[in-house]
Amino acid sequence: GCRARTPNVIRTLYMGDGELEAKGIALQEKYKLIREKEVMYEAVDCDSAELVLVAFGIGARLALSAKNMIEKEGRKIGLFRPITLYPFPEKELSMLADKTKKFLAVELNAGQMVEDVRLSVCGKADVFFCESPFLAEEEERGRERCHLTSRQAGLLAREAGVKQLRTFHFSPK
Repeated sequence: GCRARTPNVIRTLYMGDGELEAKGIALQEKYKLIREKEVMYEAVDCDSAELVLVAFGIGARLALSAKNMIEKEGRKIGLFRPITLYPFPEKELSMLADKTKKFLAVELNAGQMVEDVRLSVCGKADVFFCESPFLAEEEERGRERCHLTSRQAGLLAREAGVKQLRTFHFSPK
């Protein structure tokens, strides 16, 4: 209740009977059409890859360089580059997870895309690669530096249903 405070009132511009619901349905149809027509991505050497790097923006350039270096050692590496982050190419990445079981999300931000990758390959990936340089008791320090803790990485791996978790850290030093 709100006996000890002023009641909150939520208002909308759509006050007519059924008007708000109709607006919500129209928006959902619009989002569905956008997901069907606007998804853009690039897949490089992904069909026979043992590991697929998933990266966008400048991180994709770095991932492409890493891919080329690793391939010189005889490993098959793919690069999946989402061009649109919304809508995220989840169907395409999910279909790729039917063939490839290892994915590495490469990001130069706070790690938002790893969630999209995790949801897209959910339950299909055998190994979950996750950047996590901090211990659980260093969560605040990790948050300040936009890094995960080992505990957070473990929780993400459990949610994704993967068989194995491998953590790593790329240091700017």
